[in-house]
Amino acid sequence: MPIRFLCQHCRKRNSVSSRMAGKIVRCPRCGQETLVTADDDVSTTNAPANQESPSIPPLVAESAPNSFAKDALDAFRTAEEDFADEEPQQQLAEEEDVDPSTNARVGSAFEMPKSHTTPPAPAKLEIRDPEGNVIARDLSKSQPTLFGRHMTNDVIIDEDGVASLHGRISWNGSAFELTAAGKDGIDVN
Repeated sequence: MPIRFLCQHCRKRNSVSSRMAGKIVRCPRCGQETLVTADDDVSTTNAPANQESPSIPPLVAESAPNSFAKDALDAFRTAEEDFADEEPQQQLAEEEDVDPSTNARVGSAFEMPKSHTTPPAPAKLEIRDPEGNVIARDLSKSQPTLFGRHMTNDVIIDEDGVASLHGRISWNGSAFELTAAGKDGIDVN
């Protein structure tokens, strides 16, 4: 007695012998492998071709194009078959010295992306005069900035109590440093 079933892929009604119930057969219309259900009452609803039947799980059968499984259990891969397929890939990765975390060959060169950070702004010294005006001067890492009463200084301060060389601002290798000078321009700290 024939069994009628729907192909899971093309959704066409087919019929096979009752001894094929529960087995995987190739659809004569679309050529895809499909599972033959054991029950005769397959619903005849017109479902779209891209939807799968909710009662039949999707197949994960890997077989040769012109062969089909004689038993439903033969259609699924065993863990041993999966392990046998993974083993050559692992050996190949080990032979090529590929780092599994990055998928990059050990010792291979690659270009690092350029950073888009802007260079730091030059250091500035802001000087406020008695009238409240602000004058900004760039500080140099190669030359110290001198300030005091003398006309040769970079910043001239004409006030009582200010020495001819009152102090200097210089680069110490990691930051600008303010050094106070005492009488006759001798550093005091």
